[in-house]
Amino acid sequence: MSQSTQKAPGAILGTMGRERRLNIGGMPSAPTVLCLCALLGAAIAVASGVYTIAALREGLLANRLDGWWVPAGTVLLGLASLLVLLPLARAYAR
Repeated sequence: MSQSTQKAPGAILGTMGRERRLNIGGMPSAPTVLCLCALLGAAIAVASGVYTIAALREGLLANRLDGWWVPAGTVLLGLASLLVLLPLARAYAR
């Protein structure tokens, strides 16, 4: 191969045989603001879920259904509602 037919990596052969380099400007910035907005929205959803769970607990206790399963169920439902935040927290950590 002669030097006139070799092409540099990332170069595009332009008009009249001259090379042009492809410049894409580098990697895009991380979508930090978008991730934080999603995390905030999910946190609001979790907070409203916790409020609903607390209202359910109060309703059960008001109707004299006060077995051991009410606090246990409340804790389990609260922990399950927090599972929504785990993927978002991991994505933000990257």
